[in-house]
Amino acid sequence: MAPGFWAAALGVALAAAAPAMADEAPKYGGTLTYMIPADSTPSFDAQREETYATIHSAAPFYSVLIRINPYNPGSTTDIVCDLCTEMPQPTDGGKTYTFKIRDDVQFHNGDKLTAEDVAASLNKIAFPPEGLVSPRSATFMMVDKIAAIDPHTLVIHLKFATSAFPPALADPFNWIYQKKILDKDPRWYEHNIMGSGPFVFEEFQTGQLIKGKRNPHYYHQGLPYLDGFVGIYAPKQAVQLDAIRSDRAATEFRGYPPSAIEQLKEQLGDKIVVQQSDWNCTLGAWINHQRKPFDDVRVRPAIFVSSALAENHPCVQPRDPFVVALCSDPELRAIADQQRGEMMALWNRLSPQEQDKFRNDQLAWRDFTAPRCRVDQLSLQPLSAETKNCLKQAEARRIEFLRHYGQPDTPTALHPNVLPQVASPTSVAVTDDHGATAYQDGLRDRAAWEEWFNSLRGDYKTGAFHWVSQRSLPHPGSCQQMSGDFYSGCTAAKTRLSASDTRRKTEPGYKAGWNAWNPSDLTTAAAPAPQPSVVAPPVASERQGNIAGGVDDAAALKRDADAAERTGDRSLAP
Repeated sequence: MAPGFWAAALGVALAAAAPAMADEAPKYGGTLTYMIPADSTPSFDAQREETYATIHSAAPFYSVLIRINPYNPGSTTDIVCDLCTEMPQPTDGGKTYTFKIRDDVQFHNGDKLTAEDVAASLNKIAFPPEGLVSPRSATFMMVDKIAAIDPHTLVIHLKFATSAFPPALADPFNWIYQKKILDKDPRWYEHNIMGSGPFVFEEFQTGQLIKGKRNPHYYHQGLPYLDGFVGIYAPKQAVQLDAIRSDRAATEFRGYPPSAIEQLKEQLGDKIVVQQSDWNCTLGAWINHQRKPFDDVRVRPAIFVSSALAENHPCVQPRDPFVVALCSDPELRAIADQQRGEMMALWNRLSPQEQDKFRNDQLAWRDFTAPRCRVDQLSLQPLSAETKNCLKQAEARRIEFLRHYGQPDTPTALHPNVLPQVASPTSVAVTDDHGATAYQDGLRDRAAWEEWFNSLRGDYKTGAFHWVSQRSLPHPGSCQQMSGDFYSGCTAAKTRLSASDTRRKTEPGYKAGWNAWNPSDLTTAAAPAPQPSVVAPPVASERQGNIAGGVDDAAALKRDADAAERTGDRSLAP
């Protein structure tokens, strides 16, 4: 998985169908009708799918081994058993997990569920047979072996201990299927439903609805409370809202924008309940390594470190002079990427206390290496051969040091104090008039952009963020697909960023100044106030997340003023 961001999700429910309050006893009976914001699910097999439409359609029919506590869904660490009897403590230095499987679970066809069914399902996810798709196999990269040693005992052996394993195992897409069905046809579950969850499959109409009824043999005693559910497919938000407004549906679980929520509240008053929670959103991509040019092992890492996929790569927004130096040379960057891989693998094996020490050790390493290799200041000059050689040795030694980290036999020769001292400085402050002016312009414009963007609120800010996240792509999306404050924020961001994008593309000094910006620079980038300028066509930035800008024009100012007037939020006013 890749790193992600938190987004607020607003959900609605008609009061009659809202969850019981803390002081109310739950009541049995009734059918929940809810909207699924999709045409349909691409298949019924969650182990191969990645869309919420599959979860919203068929998750009630299935069980999982472990899951996030359903009574504490906002947590990312409160993991509890579903099919197991208790959460195990890992043994063998954190590399072995032994799960005891409940003996009171049966599939909807009446067959008993055993540890063999769990093992077969998880093996299909972690080690998919040839020809089958498993998007989450990468999240099981630490898994070495999954086996059922008896009908009620499942053992999972890891290649290395890591705190990333329990969350990977608790993924809501890891449904448990029956082994004998998988043995006959591993694709059977793509077109059929048969699980062990709280509801039994009743009916499916393509593009229309899916129905389930209460499982009388569900192993969690007393559940479910509902007699059944009906999920109605409707990809258009207007259709969904109309169904909720007219009481043809009680809720929708993916969430609506604040403007739609406010409209429903005004129309339905106390007949509707609004609940807000966080989404843990991740942007991911998978490369088919069997097709050219992705079958070349040199191409895949090159894509990772140079495209929008590398949004969290340190070279995306390098500010530290040491990192800037490493990112400036392809050979050094390749070595640094290898070092980063070793560091991430080590990090996942460390305890929180060990991670704190490790972080301090790495900062000390950088603080020692940077002046020794003469890369402790930002520069517009290319690296000298002497400095490049020093950095190559430093990163190569650090890779070996990481591989031996925490071991008593760590070679002392790997310490950076054995690096050759670079005699003459090769990273110098910008001194030429043109470069210095452009550098200060970059600092100033970045500060102006950050101040403007941080002042935004609501849909206007969401629209602005849309353009920020799109503009670095080879074919950025258009603001035209948006409306209202979303459109205003998107077009305002596009206008503000276009001129400074062009300067970043053509002026190294400007780019260096923009990259060097940080919040403490707000008072250091003194320069004349930005003047209105002709807006050039937007130029895609080289890396995702590069947000340059701050050049105002009359159109942008007017949009800001209009948005402030519409929303009543004066922080949007120019």
